[in-house]
Amino acid sequence: MARNDEYLLDGIVENYPVRDFGELDLGERFEVFCLEQILKSFDLSPDEIKSGHTDGRDDGGLDGCYLFVNGHLIDDIDLQSLPRSDIRMEIFLVNCKHHGTFKEATLTTIFATIQELFDLSIPEDQLSGSYNEKVLQFRKTFSSVYRKLAIQRPVLAFRLVYASRGNRTLLGESVASRAKQIEKLFPELFSEARSDFEFLGATELVELYRKTKSFTLEIPFSGQVSGDSDGHIILCRLKDYYDFITDDSGDLRRYLLDSNVRDYLGENKVNLDIKSSLSSESGADFWWLNNGVTILATKATITGKSMVMQDIQIINGLQTSETIFHHFSTGATESLDKNLFIKVVVSDNTELRDQIIVASNNQSTVEQSALRATDKMQRDIEEVLENAGWYYERRKNYYRNVGRPDDRIVNPMYVAGAVVALIMKNPHSASRLRSRFMRSDSNYRTVFSDGFPIEVWPKLVSLQKEAERVLVRARTIGPARGERFLRNWRGIIALLAVARHFGTFDFTPQQLSTLRVDEQLSKDMETVWQFCEPSVTGYSRPSSDLMRQICSEFATLQAIAKPEAVGRRSPSNRQSSSSSKAFARSLSEEFLDQVDLL
Repeated sequence: MARNDEYLLDGIVENYPVRDFGELDLGERFEVFCLEQILKSFDLSPDEIKSGHTDGRDDGGLDGCYLFVNGHLIDDIDLQSLPRSDIRMEIFLVNCKHHGTFKEATLTTIFATIQELFDLSIPEDQLSGSYNEKVLQFRKTFSSVYRKLAIQRPVLAFRLVYASRGNRTLLGESVASRAKQIEKLFPELFSEARSDFEFLGATELVELYRKTKSFTLEIPFSGQVSGDSDGHIILCRLKDYYDFITDDSGDLRRYLLDSNVRDYLGENKVNLDIKSSLSSESGADFWWLNNGVTILATKATITGKSMVMQDIQIINGLQTSETIFHHFSTGATESLDKNLFIKVVVSDNTELRDQIIVASNNQSTVEQSALRATDKMQRDIEEVLENAGWYYERRKNYYRNVGRPDDRIVNPMYVAGAVVALIMKNPHSASRLRSRFMRSDSNYRTVFSDGFPIEVWPKLVSLQKEAERVLVRARTIGPARGERFLRNWRGIIALLAVARHFGTFDFTPQQLSTLRVDEQLSKDMETVWQFCEPSVTGYSRPSSDLMRQICSEFATLQAIAKPEAVGRRSPSNRQSSSSSKAFARSLSEEFLDQVDLL
């Protein structure tokens, strides 16, 4: 059976769709496959998977490093948004090897890495091991978050996974013993930390792959207040609702919450009140004190005392849902028979569904960035890109879940990066762009401007994709040629090729919207890359000064006008003054990274 599973796994991996990772060899494809299966319950996007993909030279035996706080991925240091109590930190450390066994040498490497990397008393410049940039960045993020939350005594759970095509029933004694040694390291480094080491072979990986998201579910109800073909109002036992939002592995079905406000707000006053209501057996019924949840479905059928819904999205009530999940997942028995108020809205009209999502979420105070997906501008971009053969995921994982080709799917951050690189002429800022820029309404409106010609959006995507294809063809296996390499260089490659075409860096969005992305432009990008390639050094992210220098030298070589337009604008500053530019250039990249960290 194990041999058959290995054969099946090889076929699955060979045909497994990977998006925005560039051209991968079989081993790299296996890594992406394993990471997505291991973290499937967290419903991560490809960009989120990539954020923790640490494979490459000097990875310390760790192909994936991920930190979750209360079930939400922390891929950027934003200490202000962390919860304030009742905190659970989960750390996934993953090794994926496309060989047919589990090797002790691999575990020996991991043992040495963990022993040093998670000893936070050792300064980074005194680490004896050699670690790549992504591993060190994960250490910084973990250290900062743990230090911020330490006073709240978070629950620390370390999950270590070794995945291969092997048979874990044939695990060698020395390999199993080494895994136990690694497990024991964490309680020595962190008081009250829990750790678990898991081996995943071909059989287990095939089983994980076969687990699919279910958007058609049944929920029992204890009472029906009213209902018709377009909607229903029901009361549901809290235990039945907990079962409804929990999968067979005991994990929260986070994909049901995609259309809701994405961030769980932690233990704020509202959620503490919800928690208090759940912890009390006596007193009022839960639905008397809580606004309940709103579920959007394309179809809802009642049979007896149960309702079957299709294409389910919980569009309002994420805080309530998460708090209920955390309460019962700990084994609590209080409030099992109390009731939750549920409003079920039935509609298959896409525009109407978006309006319902906005209206539902606007009834409480939330960050405007959480509602960007439903903006008219976002819907317009989605439509014009789809007409050009691209699929724009303004709603996370939507097109992926419905089976659109992975290489034709882009997300808002990808498009925003193209705007910053090509319209703002700032490839350096584009390579460092993070989703938090969308919290500012002015920043958001600057990037996703309705003043741009609608035809420019497909051109932006096509130009950046073409630049990536050139980079992928040129890429060789090595530490500097992974996903970070593509993100660092695709913007400037596209910018230089377009500037060469127009003979100036000061081209307008209107001019850009008329550009033909054809074979000649692809050849121009090849020429540009040959010019830029000598500037690529190791893991180093190209600085803003280096990018301006490259543009200036290329402008001189190709007689391109206005190279001074490069780097003057960013999402948060349309036009920098000369004094502020001079000050910014005087700050080192290291200093700026420290400020960003704080």
